[in-house]
Amino acid sequence: MTTKIYHPPFTEKLNKHISSRINNNNTRYIKFYAVNPPLVPEKPFDIEVAKKGGYYNFPPTGSMYLCASIDSLMIKNIKTEVIDLNNTVLKLANEADNFEYKMWQLPLNGLSKNNLQLVFLVGYMFGTTKECYVSTVKYIRKEYPNAVIITGGVQATFDKDEILDSHLVDILCLNEGELQLQYLAKVLNYLLNSPKGDSFFDPDNCSIPGGIYFRTNNNEIINSGETSQPLDFEWELSKYYDQIEIQNYYKYGGLGAFSKFVESYAGKVLPYGAVLTKRGCRAHCAFCTVRSFNGKGLRLRTVESVIKEIRYLYSKGIRHIDWLDDDLLFNESFNIELFEKIKKEFKDLVWTASNGLIGVAITPKLMQAMSDSGLVAFKIGVESGSSEVIRDIRKPTTLWKLLEKAKLIRNYPHIFFSANFIIGFPGETFSQMMDTFSFARKLQCDWASYYVCQPLKGTDLYSSFQHLMDPRTKDESYSKTINPGRSAARGEFAYSENQETAKELQAGWEIFELDSSRTFNANEHNEIWFTFNLVANFLDNPCYSSETKTRKLIHWLLAIHSGYPFDASMTSALAYAYSFIGDIDKAEKYKKKAEEIIRDSKYWQMRIRSFPQILKLAGFNNQDELIKYLGLKIPSKLVPDKYQNIFDKINARREAKLWKD
Repeated sequence: MTTKIYHPPFTEKLNKHISSRINNNNTRYIKFYAVNPPLVPEKPFDIEVAKKGGYYNFPPTGSMYLCASIDSLMIKNIKTEVIDLNNTVLKLANEADNFEYKMWQLPLNGLSKNNLQLVFLVGYMFGTTKECYVSTVKYIRKEYPNAVIITGGVQATFDKDEILDSHLVDILCLNEGELQLQYLAKVLNYLLNSPKGDSFFDPDNCSIPGGIYFRTNNNEIINSGETSQPLDFEWELSKYYDQIEIQNYYKYGGLGAFSKFVESYAGKVLPYGAVLTKRGCRAHCAFCTVRSFNGKGLRLRTVESVIKEIRYLYSKGIRHIDWLDDDLLFNESFNIELFEKIKKEFKDLVWTASNGLIGVAITPKLMQAMSDSGLVAFKIGVESGSSEVIRDIRKPTTLWKLLEKAKLIRNYPHIFFSANFIIGFPGETFSQMMDTFSFARKLQCDWASYYVCQPLKGTDLYSSFQHLMDPRTKDESYSKTINPGRSAARGEFAYSENQETAKELQAGWEIFELDSSRTFNANEHNEIWFTFNLVANFLDNPCYSSETKTRKLIHWLLAIHSGYPFDASMTSALAYAYSFIGDIDKAEKYKKKAEEIIRDSKYWQMRIRSFPQILKLAGFNNQDELIKYLGLKIPSKLVPDKYQNIFDKINARREAKLWKD
């Protein structure tokens, strides 16, 4: 809905604010450039990871929707274009002879033309770091001092005060932004092309959407009222798929590990795309910004419009779709119709859902339709294995129901099934974290994706982190990530080759003996994350129970290895998995890779002293030179009996309560 405001001070001040920026001298045409900044800052950016396709390269769907909404106005003097700087830096890292990180700037050069007013729409989304965002905006301002810079997105919405105080941009649009941009496009066109020039356009055609903010030269912050959201978003994106060359995105990165998994699983490269069927989420989880950003409830596209978009992507060679929805399974009848049409029309299309599904929404009928229409991998959002924490974070699920759904999912062994878990909620005790670890083991999913809770502005938990005086509430660096392995070059977080610092807590088996009532700081959470992730997924993965499951796990390990080529636990797990299925040559190949990484990395030597089971996983024996070099002995088991007994006791206690504790 839009909010009509007949408030002359707002329109007059906006008019004056924009007029002070634009070049009104014989300028008639307007070009909107929707700019998607790079995702990874220069310091942690690793060209070897980029060349292996290990970085995210999602299509800039949000930027495409913004431009498409402006296009729908059909104003002849306005043109739109999407510039994806993240894809640019990844492409050049793969193709340029003398790559330099600053090459991300190249698409922003030479855009000025006579009689052309430039307007830049710079997205500041959840995955965009502050460093990359600020660098992008500052470069645009330096190159085009007369351009209008408008910003928006998840981060921009919740950091609006800081952005307005910085004077980085001219206008800030809250939340989804399409309605605000349509209005601003009309204003700009009027100011540049009105024969009068000194008056505002007809208020009868001037329904002002809420959520437009700007700071005047007098440091007065002006806004248009409560945020407005579009009721529907049926805008045509095909033009922008052509602009960004969607058919080439798979060459330079991926959709997380899922696109690489699909590639390994299918045995061939599959160009990918990402599609949105609905906006919003029925849940209101305390750690998530979706409800705050998209508003209450969900808004759905028509099934036919989704099929039309997939049809166009299919014509461009796309054979893998990942759904961008925050609540894909909402409205079962809608989804059944959608999946049946996909099955009928796109025989060789596969799809994934990397955005965690609400697991308890999966029904037998829906699971069958998902499988029949090409589902090969998906995640569900569990978040915690503690019923108490689940209630506190308002997650719409129960543990015992999830166990029932997991049993249903395991009836489809060809589908890779992962579950998301979060540790480090404000005030979370170690006992509650161990509840999560034990539930992940009980769930028997193919992979337990552990993350560390971060204080994100716009979430209900943010104030809890502030109350605890968590220093991360004042930190917007790249190290503030839900996956600590992404926080440093080569994945070597919490360690410096030149200056190893003593830590209050270090990953190791002793983690499992911590005081059950203890709470932790951010660095300690990272060490617990390392321990849980290593034990659950590499040393004690349930897929090791059969050859079929192990083959599926291999596809996943190969996928994530592209993003972490210097991770010794991944190469060791690949060596173990290949040995399990009898492929001795490949087992030896990854054993050698593990040895190279370990010999070259003091970081991994440190980790292996805490977890020598990594060496057993890789297939080393006590006579190998590496073992003598490290001065270690190979353990007899991947999980020591002492800790297996701890896990079994926790499981038995919770089983007795039918996981309804």
